[in-house]
Amino acid sequence: ALEDVQSDEGEGNNLGVSADQALVNIWRPSKFNSRASFFVYFGPELVTLLKAGSYQQFSVQPGPFTLMLQSQTWEILKGTLEAGKTYNVLVSVAQGYNRAVARLEMVSANDPRIAELASAKPRTVDPKSMVKYVKKYGPQGKTMYSKLQTGKAKSKEILASDGE
Repeated sequence: ALEDVQSDEGEGNNLGVSADQALVNIWRPSKFNSRASFFVYFGPELVTLLKAGSYQQFSVQPGPFTLMLQSQTWEILKGTLEAGKTYNVLVSVAQGYNRAVARLEMVSANDPRIAELASAKPRTVDPKSMVKYVKKYGPQGKTMYSKLQTGKAKSKEILASDGE
């Protein structure tokens, strides 16, 4: 839910993982099409707008989890997150037919593709700034999530070994 997103736009503090939560880091290096930004959904809920050259952190309840990213196409990761573990998701970008196409990939915290961001502070988003986007783009996430639930959309699996 949007209230779970960190409180203000700008740079925040590293959250770190707690024993009763899972931590999801979404990395968007700038070297991949720096002008493109993407909407990120947790299940059917729009949670943030991910910009190039940043990363965002989310402390989430362990258990079933679905991360969806909207670009020219949809990318979906689905799995079960474990408490006390950190999950790193890399967003890589290529030029599509008429706009950027993003791909989601589970990576290690040591992956060299996220090295440029490893020493940066995570970008935070004010939930109030997302209200206009939720109104306009939120229904698209709900539609895609429904398609996923009924087998009309494909997802990649988040494996237990992806948690660190």
